[in-house]
Amino acid sequence: MPKRLEWHERCYQVYALIDPRDNTIRYVGKSGDVQQRYYEHIHLTGGGWKEREWVSELKDLGLSPVLQILETTGVDDASYMRVLQREQYWIDKLLAMGAPLINVSGVTKPYPEYSKFPLILSATQSVSCMTDMTEFERLRINAGVTIVQLANEANVSRGTIEKIEKDQPVRAVLAARACNALSRHLVVSVTYESLGIKVI
Repeated sequence: MPKRLEWHERCYQVYALIDPRDNTIRYVGKSGDVQQRYYEHIHLTGGGWKEREWVSELKDLGLSPVLQILETTGVDDASYMRVLQREQYWIDKLLAMGAPLINVSGVTKPYPEYSKFPLILSATQSVSCMTDMTEFERLRINAGVTIVQLANEANVSRGTIEKIEKDQPVRAVLAARACNALSRHLVVSVTYESLGIKVI
């Protein structure tokens, strides 16, 4: 069981659970402690019956869902309202793209204890959490492509994509493959030079 995070260590995150058999996103959730929540998912504590049925099916095959962080926000009350909105955003976006999500209803609780906060945030609060992302990561997310999917299409490791998104240098040939694969999902062609990807 993972160590529970102290409050000051937490940040709200929207995450996806991916089926390792076909790389489809099956579940979108939010948590202030994603590692703990992932532990609960794979040990079938909490969640809906459809989710438990899916995870059980994977476990019978010796597999587990793949966890991917979609967005991160802060820990204040306004951030909590923002993460609720972003969870629903990702559910709506992925459903529109045809993802077979288990939790199609999205946010299921009214969270009345937070009702004093507006559901639509002011302009100063609505700064996108995507601003601290690399251009490569922003384009990948906007294209609706998972890290695992892109890595498979580019014939590179998942770690290579993660390094690019953390602004860490990778071999030029691998960066070129990743950009070529990403370009197939975009209306424009991108290169590692145009995206400022660090190469060695």
